[in-house]
Amino acid sequence: MGLDTRYRAIFKSLPQPAFVIDGGRRILDCNGAAVRMLGVAPSCHIGDRLETCLPGLEPDELAPCGPTEFERRWNMHGEERHFRVRVAPVLEQERRPPAVDSGNGAVVVITDITERRRQLSERLRLGAMVEFIDDAIVAFDGEGRITAWNPGAERTYGYRRDEVVGQDVMLLMPRDRKYEAVGLHDRVLRGGETVRVETLRRRAGGEVFPVSLTLSPVQDDAGRIVGVSALARDITDRWRLQEARARHLGDLRGALAGTVRALSRAAGLRDSYTALHQQRVARLAVAVGQELGMGAASLETLETASLLHDIGKVSIPAEVLVKPLKLTTLEMALVRSHVEQGWEVLHDVPFSGPVAEVVYQHHERLDGTGYPRGLRGDAILQEARIVTVCDVVEAMSSHRPYRPALGVEVALAEVERHAGTRYAPEVVAALRRVLDTPDGGLRRELAETFSD
Repeated sequence: MGLDTRYRAIFKSLPQPAFVIDGGRRILDCNGAAVRMLGVAPSCHIGDRLETCLPGLEPDELAPCGPTEFERRWNMHGEERHFRVRVAPVLEQERRPPAVDSGNGAVVVITDITERRRQLSERLRLGAMVEFIDDAIVAFDGEGRITAWNPGAERTYGYRRDEVVGQDVMLLMPRDRKYEAVGLHDRVLRGGETVRVETLRRRAGGEVFPVSLTLSPVQDDAGRIVGVSALARDITDRWRLQEARARHLGDLRGALAGTVRALSRAAGLRDSYTALHQQRVARLAVAVGQELGMGAASLETLETASLLHDIGKVSIPAEVLVKPLKLTTLEMALVRSHVEQGWEVLHDVPFSGPVAEVVYQHHERLDGTGYPRGLRGDAILQEARIVTVCDVVEAMSSHRPYRPALGVEVALAEVERHAGTRYAPEVVAALRRVLDTPDGGLRRELAETFSD
């Protein structure tokens, strides 16, 4: 292969658009990339001046005394893109491409640098962010040596950059968090994960403080993970606020619990049976809820609803509540209205659970024979099912103005007879287990209470 043939092969195979021009800047030849750039057949431009095909090129730029380069922006296929233009003059016969007939022509190679400029701009932007961001950004290699430390890290940890670069990153870990840190770093370095956690770190003076931490893998040009980037935000103020809120919530919950107890006792001002009954039902209901594995929130709802389930009776005349004779139809309707009255009293109170609805449902039955809405099956809340069974057992076991106490076994037999129809069978079984524990403690305690 001769020199001219080899030169042309290289010229034609260049991935960048390339043109050969003569001393008058007329196109003598172009490669395939140039054709794709211009979007036409090469024969359409042979003989044209290059600046007419690519507006913005200056004649003196295309006839330099030596190699030169500059940048231009052109709209290509509806998109503005950035290009670097390199111009190499052909001054000697033995060095010029075969298509150049005169000694003052040139080869023009155009490189699209749009993506490169975008990446540079992004790196500059990210670099500025790293420098000015308030959060701490610390990078370390696979051996745990600190390799990068931004001003935010200086403010957060209290170390200068020259004090920590090259040091072990464990310098920043409290003693009791070092094993945790090793595990987190391993997940990033070996698994390529991005890990987000809230944990503790240590300042230069030894103070331990909370951070929101994001650990990300750092990769080299070949895509290999070579380190970890750790972005840490000091969340001390947020933790303090959360602690204050927790204390405030605790105070509110305490106040609400006191209010619930006061309301429950208020029911006894006109009817001592109701107040004691509610307290006993609450003890039974919580024990059943625990037996069924209910969570803390549900148990709280259960206890509160039990303590208040008959609060609506404050609207019923005392002489009706303690009447020793059979109630008339009108009086029975009045007593039954305590369910709606209880809901009216409680439904606007911001309890953490559905207390008012449990109170509203505690006289419903699985088969729909209850009141006031005739709910059946899954429409009845689990907490209400528990209160229902405990309410019946306590009421039958206790003394009432209109009859003597029937006893715990009679009451249990009643709910067991209707388990699966009126009452939830799992609740009935749980109540039996609660009262039949080997030590018999709760049964004895309740039996003594029931006989009061």
